[in-house]
Amino acid sequence: MKVVSTFSPSSSVLSSIKCRLIANSELEFLAVGKLDRLDVYSLQPEGLKLECGLQIWGRVLAIKAIPVDDSGYDNLVVLTDHPDPELIFLSYTTGGKVVPELKTLHHLSLYERNARPAEFFNGMLLDPSGVVLVVSCYAGKLKVVLLEGGGYENDFDVSIPELSLLALAFISSSSDELCLAILHIDHQQRLQLLSRDLDVSPNHEQFSPKPSTLLPPTPLPQKSFPGPFASDTLPVLIHIPAPPSTTSVNAEAQQGGILILGGKRIIYYDLATPSAQLKAKGKSSRTEKKKKEGMKRGDKMEVDNAKEKEGEREWRKRKVAGWVEWPWSEVTGWCKVAGGEEDLGNRFFVGDAFGRLAMVSVDLSQEKKIILLALGETSPATTFTYLTSQILYLGSHYGDSQLLRVNTCPVSALEEPTLPVPRDITTITSSQLTSLAMKANRKGKGKERALEMDVDAGDSSGTKKESRGLIVLGKGSYISVLETFKNIAPIVDAALVDTDGSGQHQIITCSGGRNTGSLNIVRSGADFQTLAVAEGLCDIVGIWPIRALFEDTKDTHILVSTLQDSHLFRFEGGSRLARVCPSLTALVTNEPTLALGNIPRRRLQKARPGQNSGSVYVDSSLVVQVTKTGVWLAEYDMALGQYTKAGDGWVPGRVQGVGSGWNGRTIVAAGVNASQVVVALNSARLVVLNLSEKDEFNIFAFRDVGDTSAHEISAVSCTPLNLSKNYIAASFWGSNCVKLFSPEANLDRICEPRSLPALPCSLLLHNFGQSTNTKDHDYYPHLLVGLTDGTVVSYALKSGKEGLVDQNIFSLGDLPVFLSACQVDSRKTVFACGSRASILFWEKETLRHSPVILKDIAAASRLNTSSFSSCLVLATSNGLLIGDIKDIDKMHIRSIPLGLDNPRRITYHNMLKMYGVACVRSEPVRHGEPESVASSFKILNETSFSQLGQYDCGQEEEITAVHTLLVPFDEGMSPCFAVGSCRYKAGETEPTEGQLLVFWVHSGGSSAKLAPVTSTPLNGCTYAFADINGMIAVAVGSSVVVFRVVVTSDVSNTPSFALHRVAEWNHNYYVISLVSHDTTLMLGDAISSVTFLKLDGTRLEILAKDYGPLWPVCLQRWSDTSIIGANAEHNLFSFTLEESELETALKRDGSFYINDMVNKFIPGALTSFDKSDDAVLQPQQIFFTSSGRIGVVVDIGPEMSLHMTELQRNMAQVITPTGGLSHTKFRAPRNNRGRSDLEESSVGFLDGDFLERFLTFPHSSSTVDEIMKGTSQAERLTLPREKIQKILERLQSLH
Repeated sequence: MKVVSTFSPSSSVLSSIKCRLIANSELEFLAVGKLDRLDVYSLQPEGLKLECGLQIWGRVLAIKAIPVDDSGYDNLVVLTDHPDPELIFLSYTTGGKVVPELKTLHHLSLYERNARPAEFFNGMLLDPSGVVLVVSCYAGKLKVVLLEGGGYENDFDVSIPELSLLALAFISSSSDELCLAILHIDHQQRLQLLSRDLDVSPNHEQFSPKPSTLLPPTPLPQKSFPGPFASDTLPVLIHIPAPPSTTSVNAEAQQGGILILGGKRIIYYDLATPSAQLKAKGKSSRTEKKKKEGMKRGDKMEVDNAKEKEGEREWRKRKVAGWVEWPWSEVTGWCKVAGGEEDLGNRFFVGDAFGRLAMVSVDLSQEKKIILLALGETSPATTFTYLTSQILYLGSHYGDSQLLRVNTCPVSALEEPTLPVPRDITTITSSQLTSLAMKANRKGKGKERALEMDVDAGDSSGTKKESRGLIVLGKGSYISVLETFKNIAPIVDAALVDTDGSGQHQIITCSGGRNTGSLNIVRSGADFQTLAVAEGLCDIVGIWPIRALFEDTKDTHILVSTLQDSHLFRFEGGSRLARVCPSLTALVTNEPTLALGNIPRRRLQKARPGQNSGSVYVDSSLVVQVTKTGVWLAEYDMALGQYTKAGDGWVPGRVQGVGSGWNGRTIVAAGVNASQVVVALNSARLVVLNLSEKDEFNIFAFRDVGDTSAHEISAVSCTPLNLSKNYIAASFWGSNCVKLFSPEANLDRICEPRSLPALPCSLLLHNFGQSTNTKDHDYYPHLLVGLTDGTVVSYALKSGKEGLVDQNIFSLGDLPVFLSACQVDSRKTVFACGSRASILFWEKETLRHSPVILKDIAAASRLNTSSFSSCLVLATSNGLLIGDIKDIDKMHIRSIPLGLDNPRRITYHNMLKMYGVACVRSEPVRHGEPESVASSFKILNETSFSQLGQYDCGQEEEITAVHTLLVPFDEGMSPCFAVGSCRYKAGETEPTEGQLLVFWVHSGGSSAKLAPVTSTPLNGCTYAFADINGMIAVAVGSSVVVFRVVVTSDVSNTPSFALHRVAEWNHNYYVISLVSHDTTLMLGDAISSVTFLKLDGTRLEILAKDYGPLWPVCLQRWSDTSIIGANAEHNLFSFTLEESELETALKRDGSFYINDMVNKFIPGALTSFDKSDDAVLQPQQIFFTSSGRIGVVVDIGPEMSLHMTELQRNMAQVITPTGGLSHTKFRAPRNNRGRSDLEESSVGFLDGDFLERFLTFPHSSSTVDEIMKGTSQAERLTLPREKIQKILERLQSLH
């Protein structure tokens, strides 16, 4: 069974809306729709603040704000996309809760089984009064929803003869007389603009059979609106209302109009005046009368003439009231500039596909001038929302979403044109626009003449251009970015790499598009910020900070121990580290230090009447130092600023009168706390010392704790965990065991867990909670053990006979692990270092670890000085490193912007320490003009991502696949890159020519020579590569070809290569996915399904093939005989190769609707997972989607999978869905016709994100009880609640 969980959610923004969600409040909100989530932000003076979010079981398409009567606040409605379109009505509630939430008011399913989905316009629009909602989901039909009080009231369907809708807009301001403007493509591929009246009154509920006279039908010129049209670049209709100052005198001339965006021109049409409408209705009535009379008389000619006149009237071109050239690419987003006393609803922000932002202003006077003002470049927008005071939100699919301010004057790039405009398009400057406005104040013919002169300035033709608008282009950008919201969509390819061999993987994604192509480095963990470096000291094995007084909070010195000696350093001026001369300190410096710490001074307290005398601890400047030879006491002299000797110390050989066997013993390990010094002597003797009132060390307890299997103690820890009881932990060489002792009971053994998998070298008793009260909820005592094999073992410490329980193992590489307590952001944590470093912390009732990008740290300690507050001091190979750790367990994204170079394929060569990246560059062109596309192959440095070399393809050639090669050469391997390309020719639907190129990289400093050393032509497009038996398999069109790459000669240190064709398979349609194992190839056919092939010498033979119409997009090997994949219908699937005596067949054993397009699978894990005793969860695959989602697929054991399946079933019955889809129905696989009755639920997969919601419910909640009980005795869960929680917490830690 496979569990699908999310590491990084979808980041692409699809829709947004400004709204007011709280009654009697001026607070405004921004609702942002992502693929499967709705986030609500409040508008604060400091920016946007996330208030709440809601998971949507569906694909969010659009959001609208519905006014709640005249109360001044709104509810929200969300439209989800096919295959299960529905409307979800939501309200925002606080209910006295700390975190607000969105609650479902109503949901309306729009799904129709046999209807054809709308080809172009899928969306909804709300009438200006907020009482009618029109939804387009299926061709030839619209859903009309009547609203009341901000919610659902009724709905009905209306038929519409325009099947290929491109855009809709309400053009009436009253709900009593509704009229829709419609832009569509007819059966002859002509664009037509018309309008229809919508009657929503009871017993009518239909569109008018004839076009409305408010906006008479008119064809749109194809040259102004060239096709083809895509769903994200459709034309836009915007209703421009009549100015509110319209009087009865000019009412005929001020009816408002319709603005059309999305073509090579922005066009404005006036709505018909009342008199023009009356005249058109009269003509229509007369024509209709003639038709009826002709039909009554049987006069076919008269009827045909009437129909012909009616058709001519419908396709008659109307005069354009105003227009302006649109000099950029397709329009992808727009919003109205709202607010202010001068808001006439005639100004709009408009953005194109390459992020060029402009403001469109429509002059509602008689001239109908359209002014287009260039503003600057942004991310490519999918949605704009105007917030307030020239601030707008930009949501993007291809780049980062942004919070923008549009300034009144340029703020950057002051010497460059605001935006590029083709030379053949006339523009004016802002100063010329001001001059034009001044001239326009003239009256009569003078005013008209001034306008004409300025509009036609620079036009050599001398012809009059009536109603032509102005393009204002200056220098500098008017846009400043106030806030950026990271987006890594769409992810088209990715690589999982461990560049430094530390075991900490990071993901490199090929993301973005258009003008925001980028590589994104994604990792999870904690950030380490370096503050200071001290070099020159090697072989450090221990670090201890020292305070001037025990109760001080600031450190003044640090003692550093090496394998040979110890060194004392003093902080001067807060940040300067100065070494203290050994002759000026009483601390031992001529031998290594085992332990050190500040301690209080013990004082005898005089007895009060009726009480016995006792001891108290007072603040002091005493420091205890433990070395191999003894325990030493020193005191800090404030006046001299030096450590002086205090007492004679304690040496094992001097002990008399307390037992025997002290002579010849040395100290092998030690620990220090405020009241005790614990030393471990050779031959496994454990001694507890305390300090007397005379500053002398006394033996409090000792015991020989060794046995036949445990002879020597390797480490001890005596950190106090609570106020009532002390513990001492000791680990042993040989037996690999850990024992827990009680110092108050003469070192009696409390417990001993079973042997560890490796030698223990470091111990730490640590309480991850803030409380020291054993009965307090915030008390989490643990024993941590660092092993020599690079792992950390943790135990929870329970009172009573339970002792050490809940063993977990974390891997940190293969070097010995050392532990140090520290504090990060006021949280008690532990820093563990070995081959790599990690922070251990307590969260969500479980011990978790977060990797830190540090390598080969030998020792660590907390540090707190005036200049380095709450920091860490680390021992590196050549000195000390001081820094602090921030953002525990956070996802970190670093972007490498590539601009117009959009990365499409990436591979990492471990031997070369380079990335190979295939890029496609599309130069921005004006809408309707042919694109200029270039392709290149780049190699980048693995750390800096600087470009080392580049290969540019020829015209009409594009790189479609990249791969790394290791070619045998002499007795070594020669590193190469394999690159597959195709050549597009005019008129071809599928490329028939391509080539395979092999690049041998010769690196020389900051650059590398990049040129193909061999190539071979191919009969089609190269889609994928795979290694097989020392050769390379290439998916080419409908075939798979196996090549052997050989080195033919070595000339001037540049070897010559050759490609030898070994085998070929040509029995598929389009092989777009290819993976291998040993001599087996697993391929995915984009039109068909999955095939398994076996390479036998020079032949490719079929093992098994699935013949179902699966439409796979990507595949990856799950095991030796099974695969996992994703298809075009947004499903995950899995196949297993089963062999029997009769046949070998592929069995489809898994299907799961993931609600996203998965483009890539990579074997591996995001983090180093725990090797616990009951490791039933094993991360196997990472997947990447077009919406920017990164997820993991985890393999779960057979027995536990049954329990988790039962848990998911019970949760689906208890948890109320946001919309009308149940969880079971939502995750059922889909096809291009919707759901199948044969597959009513997912198979072989579990929804990890849904299962983890179990952890959000309190233990004692009724919801948990319902889930555990089920709906019958047969559905009662048998797995204990605590065990379920532990499994889900472990699943959560894997992503």
